[in-house]
Amino acid sequence: MAIRMKEWGMQQLPAPSVKIPTQGLLGWGDVAADLGRGMGSVLSGLAEFANERDRVTAGGELAAFSAQLRKIGDETARELSTREVADWDYAWEELSAPRFAEAVAGLSPAGRKAGAELAAAYSMRASVMARRDKELARIQNARRNWQQRVDAAVSEGDEQRADSWLQSGTEVFVPAAEVEQARATVRSRARSARWRNALEQDTVATLAALRTVPEDELPQAPADRRELSSAAEHAYGRARQEYARVLCAAILEGREPDARQAEAAQRAGLVSATQVAGLQAAPHELSTAQFCDRMRRIDECAAQGDARADMVLDIATAAIPLSQRVALLQRAELAAGVPEAERRMMSAHLFRMYRRGVFGSPGDSAADAQLCHYQQQGLELLAREGAQPATRWLAELDTPGGAWVCFADLNA
Repeated sequence: MAIRMKEWGMQQLPAPSVKIPTQGLLGWGDVAADLGRGMGSVLSGLAEFANERDRVTAGGELAAFSAQLRKIGDETARELSTREVADWDYAWEELSAPRFAEAVAGLSPAGRKAGAELAAAYSMRASVMARRDKELARIQNARRNWQQRVDAAVSEGDEQRADSWLQSGTEVFVPAAEVEQARATVRSRARSARWRNALEQDTVATLAALRTVPEDELPQAPADRRELSSAAEHAYGRARQEYARVLCAAILEGREPDARQAEAAQRAGLVSATQVAGLQAAPHELSTAQFCDRMRRIDECAAQGDARADMVLDIATAAIPLSQRVALLQRAELAAGVPEAERRMMSAHLFRMYRRGVFGSPGDSAADAQLCHYQQQGLELLAREGAQPATRWLAELDTPGGAWVCFADLNA
């Protein structure tokens, strides 16, 4: 009797566990072996219906005949494998009998009796094997469909649906003794997927939620924890760089950063409470020395990555006038297009000259103003003409005898 199974993909949620009887699958190997021995007996009985000369002829015919029988059996099995069959034996007989009869009719009269017996034995054996293969394929297909439902629910982060599908396979695809461990595994994977999906859809809000989420809402398996942690780390880096870009664009357009957006960024850990407070504080103008120091930090910063995001966010949230933030961020944009090594070389050389007194007494307002002027001029030259003209320009600035003498009152 054919095994009937519920089609797994037909309902929104799984039905109660389906029980697949396996009794019919047992013993088929023994049946096939018995039939094989019967076929040997048929061949050995040729002596009963043919003389010596006919036996030789019939033996040659039957050797080729056996290959023809295999072909008929294979073709019949393929056709029935694609059909819904209510009565297997009837369907097999309906398809194969005319073909086997035609094959027997093609034998010589001396070989037809043995051929008919051989065809009947082979047909019975082939029917058993084809029916077994069809039922096994049906079971494998059902298991594959069930597993796909479980995996789809897990990948969507739907913990409840994944658990329901898993339990529906109890004693069918999952032994009862392993169900609880499998449920824990599926729950952990689904939670990891849910958080990772949320990071893709709303990164800032999800990062904020992950900072306060209860322990029991996180995946429990160490591998799933690591997967989620890695995803959150990458999402954090991308979000921080994106927020730095948004702030930079707003300030370069002459707009103050959005306060609510800044608070959301703080909850996600993209900026600190001190930085958000800087946006709300009364601005204080940077001195020339402080402005020079800011320009130096820009010149020596990497063009991409976390370091640049840190620098941009620090400038954008500083409690300084908007005009100074605009000037510094414009410099940051210009510096991003100049090789880092060239910028660092220029910056280091200018500060060495400053400390040696080439621009005046270090710390004097006039020396600070000279340094500020040359910092601006040097980066523009690098960006416009490259390293060689900038190096020549630095050499011309750093001429012997250009140092200043400080006459400050040493007793003051």
